Amino acid sequence: MNSTRDTAEVDALDMEYRVSRMKSVASAWNLKLVGPLIAEYKIPEETLDEFQSLLQIYVLRCLLGKFSMRIFQDFDDIDVDTLRGCRTNVTPNGALVPKTEYQLMYNLLLMKWFDIYKGMISGDPSFVRLVRVTPNIRLKFGRELEDNKNRGLNTEYPHSDAWVEGPWGYNVFVPMLGDCFNNTLRYYKIPESGLAKNFFDQSKTYTTKQELVSSFVEMEEFIPKKGHIYISDYAVVHKTWRSEDSKGRVSIDTTLMVGNHPVHPDREVEYLDKVPIIGEESLFKVAVGEKNGFVPTKKTDFSHYTTGNINLINI
Repeated sequence: MNSTRDTAEVDALDMEYRVSRMKSVASAWNLKLVGPLIAEYKIPEETLDEFQSLLQIYVLRCLLGKFSMRIFQDFDDIDVDTLRGCRTNVTPNGALVPKTEYQLMYNLLLMKWFDIYKGMISGDPSFVRLVRVTPNIRLKFGRELEDNKNRGLNTEYPHSDAWVEGPWGYNVFVPMLGDCFNNTLRYYKIPESGLAKNFFDQSKTYTTKQELVSSFVEMEEFIPKKGHIYISDYAVVHKTWRSEDSKGRVSIDTTLMVGNHPVHPDREVEYLDKVPIIGEESLFKVAVGEKNGFVPTKKTDFSHYTTGNINLINI
């Protein structure tokens, strides 16, 4: 039996199944396995350059709050930490929120993102059951923002996305701009004793789960590379990690669903059963403008901030 199909009744704690599933995905998409439950894809250089250029423009427009020639500067020449106070379009966890004033940039960026996505899965697109259409475009400053330090969903806490999204997804992390060596994602090894029975139970915060991961060991030797995509099973715990002298970095993080597994009901609206073709078949329409002030609130504890504020429309 293909390990990604007919799997609705698999026990979430079945690590043999999870390892087999990742092997099947890596084989189908020609990915490099960097661990039993982590796979790596290198974005082609030309495509990467185009995406990074669009990403830089989007990020700086979000921060500056207006169009200016600064958005065309080389990102590495800009100390983004001097823009820590520019928060109109930035969540406490660093997500750069699309607004109506620059939704064209958002559409151009996601059009190229899904081109990358299609290239990654081209070996066998059928392995993807659901595609998340609203990836997080995230800026992590060199030092944590004060209003994020005590938040229950601060990504500096070791965590699994399963706690807020259900047990079966894959986390996708793509370091893109800035100091991606000293400001990155740190993964943890799964203990030989396995995961606790309640590991995959949902939680409104990461803080309530810290006792479960207190004995987990960090994979200190593994540093994600800029311009590479890292796919990890939700059984793999990770966190935002910074060295003492780190600077700002920009990354993409999202999720994908492989196999006949459900997603959290509050997140279903974020997914499609195929990769969208932005600009030809559909466009993102943003409902909130900068004149509305800060970031829209989430509809529920487990929903995404884009739910109800960004709509994918057919054209």
